Amino acid sequence: MSEVHYDITAELEVVTPLHVGSGRTRRVARVRGKQDENDAPWVAAIQLDHAGLPYLPASTQKGILLDLARRRYGAGERVEALFGQVKDDGTGRIGAVLFRGSSMDAKRAPSTADLPYAQDAGLAYDAGGLPAGVFVAGRTRIDRASGTVDDGKLFFQEMVAPGAMFPLRLVLTARRARDEGRDLLADLLGLLDGLTKEPATFGKGGGQALGALRVVAGSLSVRKTTLTPDLTLTTSDMTDVVPSPATDSAGAVFEERLELVCEGPFMVIDSSRTRKKKQTNDPRNREPQLKAARIRERLPLLMGPGLKGPLRARAAWLESLAAHGAREDTRTPIDAKSVDNPDEVLRTAGEIEQLTPVERLFGVTGFRGLLSIVDLQVTEAEPWEVTSVKLDRFSGGPIDNALFTSATFVGTRIAVTLRLASRGTTRPSEADIELAKRLVGDIRVNGLMLGHGGNKGFGWFETVTEDA
Repeated sequence: MSEVHYDITAELEVVTPLHVGSGRTRRVARVRGKQDENDAPWVAAIQLDHAGLPYLPASTQKGILLDLARRRYGAGERVEALFGQVKDDGTGRIGAVLFRGSSMDAKRAPSTADLPYAQDAGLAYDAGGLPAGVFVAGRTRIDRASGTVDDGKLFFQEMVAPGAMFPLRLVLTARRARDEGRDLLADLLGLLDGLTKEPATFGKGGGQALGALRVVAGSLSVRKTTLTPDLTLTTSDMTDVVPSPATDSAGAVFEERLELVCEGPFMVIDSSRTRKKKQTNDPRNREPQLKAARIRERLPLLMGPGLKGPLRARAAWLESLAAHGAREDTRTPIDAKSVDNPDEVLRTAGEIEQLTPVERLFGVTGFRGLLSIVDLQVTEAEPWEVTSVKLDRFSGGPIDNALFTSATFVGTRIAVTLRLASRGTTRPSEADIELAKRLVGDIRVNGLMLGHGGNKGFGWFETVTEDA
């Protein structure tokens, strides 16, 4: 019998900021934390290769394709044949697909000049510099009750910038497979072809649309190598021979695409931009006190967690409203923890059924949640500096000769898919599905507030209508 294997190559492009953690923390030169603090904060470091470039481990690549395969093909022989199986007794089988770790293409490293905590290219890594194509994201924990930022809950992570490219290299072995493994090849190409149409998430924060990568259209190639019993070695191009099945949303019990627009000012604060203490009196040369985070000059930076926090707060509010209306005694307020408990920790799989619909959708410590943010897209918008009068915190009145300027965006549009699907053996309940539908319906009617300054009219997004 002939030995057959297929060499499959493609290009992966980072769509949303990617963090594949190394388990280490480090100091980064420009990350200083709060003003007047003595110690600079620690930054969660990403994995790097021997040359100091961002690195995608083989296990990470296998994990995401395995997850896609289970959602598309279900748990069974087709998935086990590709990716293998490990049984409880320690036995199992090796899958037909072999993965190789992948380093970022240094020649096509994206510019990080406009991203938070951008650094001089000459600053060495050991001196607190950042690798090519990497920036630092300052993230904050969102208060579940209000949907606003928790005070003092800022943490920092290294992120690979959108636009970074990674080579994908797989080997499919078909040593004992029938028909030279063509069924296996078709299944694997179906997964990769799907990634050209819809990004999948790698690394930490996948359920929040962080770490989304896609296969660059036209980059997928397949080469077949055959070793015959008489030791004759032949190779042939198979790129156009084996068709790829069409993609779908297998496994999703509810899925909706939302398109939102903010006609007014919108900003997610860039915590790396520090305003100079000494300013010129010429208003034309004065720097804004606050500046929106951005990927490029006209492209706002909005990461998945900045969307998922407000979504969770809205869902909790809707559940509290429904619970309040169903009670006979409406004078007693609803206990917020009965709807969404921020201290909830899942210790065993059997406790999943005890979680509330909000907790099942968005997750708790120990359980990722069933609702995912998929394919988050932000369009370019018009930069706009908004100048307003600074208010006294005690009296609420304006302070004389005190102007406050924010560098924002207007006309920001976002598009995102909310997908409710099973996770492992946990399927969404009827209450989960009903809440997801109610959440999307409420957003279509009432919009959603995102980013900084909602109390002063910033970040009020409305659903895009057909007329718009």
